[in-house]
Amino acid sequence: MIAHSDRPSKATARFRGCYVFIVLITIACVLSGCQSTADQSAGGAGSTTTSDPAHAKAMKQMEQESERLRKERDRLLAELSAQPTKSPTPGASATTTGGPPAAGDSAALQTGFAQLAAQLGGSEGLAYTSGGGAGTTQLGSWQTGPGWSTVKVPLAVAVVAKAHGQPSSGVQDLMERALTASDNAAAEQLWAYLGEPETAAAQVQAVLRSGGDSETRVQSQQVRPGFSAFGQTTWSLASQAGFVAALPCIKYSGEVLQLMGDVEPDQRWGMGTVGLPAQFKGGWGPGVGGGYLVRQMGIVTLADGSRIGLAIASEPADGRFETGTANLTALARWAVANIRAKGSGGC
Repeated sequence: MIAHSDRPSKATARFRGCYVFIVLITIACVLSGCQSTADQSAGGAGSTTTSDPAHAKAMKQMEQESERLRKERDRLLAELSAQPTKSPTPGASATTTGGPPAAGDSAALQTGFAQLAAQLGGSEGLAYTSGGGAGTTQLGSWQTGPGWSTVKVPLAVAVVAKAHGQPSSGVQDLMERALTASDNAAAEQLWAYLGEPETAAAQVQAVLRSGGDSETRVQSQQVRPGFSAFGQTTWSLASQAGFVAALPCIKYSGEVLQLMGDVEPDQRWGMGTVGLPAQFKGGWGPGVGGGYLVRQMGIVTLADGSRIGLAIASEPADGRFETGTANLTALARWAVANIRAKGSGGC
């Protein structure tokens, strides 16, 4: 089927435009010719005088032709001005500039994050989910490694669960120090409160399972001298983002989330700098080569009121802890500027 339009074709429009142009030029030439003849007849040797019958006849014919062309011009201009004008398609010739990618545009997110990671210069990673079955999106080259102090979150939930939701004031104090100041000695006491290493690991792992993390295995033995067993648990960003998004739905997590919202000022990098409500926990430590891994997980309430579970990590090119925290701040700010929740995030 051939589509029809009330709008004249481009070829017709060009033809008419050219025709009008030719008409106008012709008129101009005729008028200038008449004027030139008149100028010549005003005087000068060899000029033809207006008394010449042949000249008078030619002048009359030119005046008649000029009048006809004027009428033709006016008719064509009136016809063209009466044609409907089609509005241009919005954005058809516009140049798209910067701004956050459209929600759900994973290709744009990948490209934007790759540009940021290239500027930072290290190995960066980010994962997020809205929970409620929305799925997890993974960005960047860094994907998994030691959980370090981020494991203190499921550890604290396991402790509250062991106390059936009523931990003693002493245990509450240990939890506060472990979560708001990342106190390692306090966390080791919480670990011991759960029982023998294998028993403690099983209880922390049970918390992960209740949050939908079916893959992470909590480390029960000290695999690196000087570092806690649970801190060396290998925990991927994708699993971590899914777990923290589900954290509000896990039994006995209320007190833990409250403490995650009260992190001490010197550890409020990353998600603590975005100017939005957030409950988070950071973790960091040196690799076997000495360079630091710095990571953080948390729940961020976006400007539209939706929430995401967010996990970010950086292994800076210079290996310095301070560079890693600065990188996490850049990652967190990029996240809240570009990510939109894909689901309700409810329990």
